[in-house]
Amino acid sequence: PIMERFEVTRTVASGVMSIRGLTMAISAFISGVLLDRIGLRRVVVIGIILCGLGYLLTAFATEVWQLYVLFGLLMGIGGGFTFSPLVAATTKWFGGKSALANGVVLSGFGFAQILLPPLLTSLFISYGWQVCLLTLAGLSWIGGLLAWNRLHDPPSSHVQEIVAASAGSDASAVPSEPVGLSLRQAMTRRGYWIFLLIYFANALSFSTVITHIVVRATDLGIAATAAAVILTVIGVPNTVGRILVGLVANRINQRLIVSLAFLLQAPIVFTLGWITELWVFYVVGAVYGLIYGTVQPLVPTLAVGHFGGRSLGSIL
Repeated sequence: PIMERFEVTRTVASGVMSIRGLTMAISAFISGVLLDRIGLRRVVVIGIILCGLGYLLTAFATEVWQLYVLFGLLMGIGGGFTFSPLVAATTKWFGGKSALANGVVLSGFGFAQILLPPLLTSLFISYGWQVCLLTLAGLSWIGGLLAWNRLHDPPSSHVQEIVAASAGSDASAVPSEPVGLSLRQAMTRRGYWIFLLIYFANALSFSTVITHIVVRATDLGIAATAAAVILTVIGVPNTVGRILVGLVANRINQRLIVSLAFLLQAPIVFTLGWITELWVFYVVGAVYGLIYGTVQPLVPTLAVGHFGGRSLGSIL
């Protein structure tokens, strides 16, 4: 739709997602710092308002540079202000069970991936570009209302008990000051850069697949509605995988699972370049979704064990 509406090449169209990803990375850091200072609810609601505003204004964009600004920059900031703070706060709330809790929270992304691609494709075919984006703006702002009423930061005493439990120490012996490393201290540790590499590699894989797989399928002559379902097929096991790994997280070697997930992701992504049949897209996509879904809930849980809860928002 972007290529057709703005008469641009695929490189220019996918560049919108690249700008969004870069902006999201920068704003995620800023939102993490703000999370540790002004609290979860304010940060997330700002992000959701910006997401809705980005969808709303993009609906009326007439030039591709406007798309880069509104969808790339504005939506990137909104995404950075929602994703990382939600994961950090969930990890603080649930500690040793945070893999399951994060799996449930992150399953929201999976459910969106299941429901929205076929819905939006149908809306686009029947009613056009603007209706799709206005629908997304409305859904975003509904989420903002729910977030304002429901999101709360855990009390500092709770965070200290969680960190103590993760370290295997007596919660009653936890000092009153915040437990864990500051962002500056964390950045001097090798583990910080390993986590950063894990997130980078995982996002590189997923963003590439999600941005290009439907267009790749339509290039092969597959109908747009059937191609959009590939994202749904990826989303179902992705959602299931996030919850399942959370259920068994305390009984498995979490580092081993993350390593195996990456080892399995690589050949699957490589295979996608040679698939020509729709049913093979569905099968390989389902396996990829399941494997990708196992990584995200585990990384924050591993991080709180390494760095504590003092600056977890800015670290994540």
